[in-house]
Amino acid sequence: MTARFQAPSPLHVRRLAWLVAIVLLAVSSAVPSLGTPSTRSVNPPGGIRPLVAEIDGRWIGNGVSFSPYRRGQAPGGAMPSADEILEDLRIVARHWNFIRMYSTTENAAPTLRLIREHRLPLRMILGAWIAPEHTPEARASNRREIEAAVALANEYPDLVLAVSVGNETQVHWSGHRSDTGALIDHIRNVRGGIQQPVTTADDYNFWNKPEARAVVDEIDFVMLHAYALWNGRSLDEAMAWTSDVYDSICGLHPDREVIIGETGWATSHDATRTSPGGEAALMTAETSVDAQLAYLRRHYAWVEERRVPTLLFEAFDESWKGSGPSGNPLEAEKNWGVFTEQRQPKPSFLALLRERAPAQTVPYAQRPLVIAHRGFSTAAPENTLPAFAAALETGVDLVELDYHHTSDGVPVVIHDTTLDRTTDALALGLRAKTRVDAVPQETLATFDAGAWFDSRFSGTPVPTLDQALDVVQRGSVTLIERKAGDAATLARVLRTRSLEHAVVVQSFDWSFLRELHALAPPLLLGALGPHDVRDGSPMSQDEKTLDAAWLDALADTGAAFVVWNRQITADSVRLAHARGLQVWVYTIDEPDTARALFSLGIDGIITNNPPLIRQSLATRPTP
Repeated sequence: MTARFQAPSPLHVRRLAWLVAIVLLAVSSAVPSLGTPSTRSVNPPGGIRPLVAEIDGRWIGNGVSFSPYRRGQAPGGAMPSADEILEDLRIVARHWNFIRMYSTTENAAPTLRLIREHRLPLRMILGAWIAPEHTPEARASNRREIEAAVALANEYPDLVLAVSVGNETQVHWSGHRSDTGALIDHIRNVRGGIQQPVTTADDYNFWNKPEARAVVDEIDFVMLHAYALWNGRSLDEAMAWTSDVYDSICGLHPDREVIIGETGWATSHDATRTSPGGEAALMTAETSVDAQLAYLRRHYAWVEERRVPTLLFEAFDESWKGSGPSGNPLEAEKNWGVFTEQRQPKPSFLALLRERAPAQTVPYAQRPLVIAHRGFSTAAPENTLPAFAAALETGVDLVELDYHHTSDGVPVVIHDTTLDRTTDALALGLRAKTRVDAVPQETLATFDAGAWFDSRFSGTPVPTLDQALDVVQRGSVTLIERKAGDAATLARVLRTRSLEHAVVVQSFDWSFLRELHALAPPLLLGALGPHDVRDGSPMSQDEKTLDAAWLDALADTGAAFVVWNRQITADSVRLAHARGLQVWVYTIDEPDTARALFSLGIDGIITNNPPLIRQSLATRPTP
């Protein structure tokens, strides 16, 4: 829908073409009647290659268009740095695993390299940008795109799911409309050089035309663009219209899979462009963060129900688009993202996360977080349901708990490896230092885990992890610390309960985090440290201070949070932030210490006394 690697055509011409398209659509009695159904089926050489939008068998088809340009950057101009691209990839990987890029000769190579180096759970539809071949320079540019697409698809066969040759090169209003024969030649060249499926992306108002069939015969699947907003539809009509368009194109090309390569809802538009073809004339529905939220709710529900690979347009706002950086900042072209250009989630997307994936809002908190350590453990026995309920009453941001496995493999909430300190196991005749994993859950449930703290809590049992999650998730986000147990079991528990987006998991065992990250990529993870030993040798206190070496060591764990003891500095916090990581500190119960840590710019404190630390937070100095 938007020209990304060539200056846009005059707006009045382009938007007038859009208006003509809308009139044609309105004249039609129903979207499915557009065009002429195919009466033939021609497959490309070797047969159709399926698009497999999966990671390890898990469907990832709810995706997003990805472009790492920031303010002052643009195609053909200043490029994002590797650190900037990596920051963007880490943001995107929290919410999507399926991305689309538009050109091979701009940022695709460093993006794929960073995905591989950092083991990010992302797969890509790689784009090769095609422009009209009116000049030798344009032909050479297209040739470079095609050669780069083939090279990258072959270099990264595990990451590149498909290649899209050209973007909106055939629809009649395109500012870079290209010769169909030249496009087909490029498609054949790419398809002959790679193993992945190949397509071209275009507006539904090309795919519904008889001439589209010549292109369809050459590709493995159809990638269509469908924007209800550009087509004058209201929010209430948006998904029904999108669904009708999708079903229509499927009906016209029943021999090809159809995916949606672009769709979305802008958060603003230029209200002065009211002439025919202007965005204010075409976009009759509201454009705002509230409207985008309403659209996103419907969009996510439709994609999940229909299981259609769909790429939301787009991750980040881009000010270079439309009439350029000096143009009206409210132009729709600049404002399709669900994140701002400053990489902050728009209120629309943040609200969606609160509804659908509450833990995913944690990295975007506007103040340091207060995290209850083992529940409100100065008010009730640690790691018990009363402690968790008491923590919720204080309004904490997260509630931390620890778990081990029983002898029969049930995750239970207890901190120590043995039962002596926080249960009456000794009084019941068990040997001293009996391990949690030596007792079945049914027996453990009979132990008293509250009387040691206060007689008021006599009879309080050791809860299972499931029981604890039932309590905490009603009013907060659970921070699960794995003490013992395999990653597969935890991943299965969370997946069964649909909590992969709703909790955070931390561990001192970074190999466990790596395994868990591979099994459950959506999970937010915290890397606990420091360790007492490195390479078999005890470390001094100075060596335990968070620094670049520690951050390098945890880079492949998938962690979003560095959860450290007090050995941090302002420099180490800045260094972590520069890598897209947040810093939490444990276990802090002294107000003066808390205020000093807040002054370093940390992002959260784990505490046994949440109300006390909340008071310190209210009086914290500005970093």
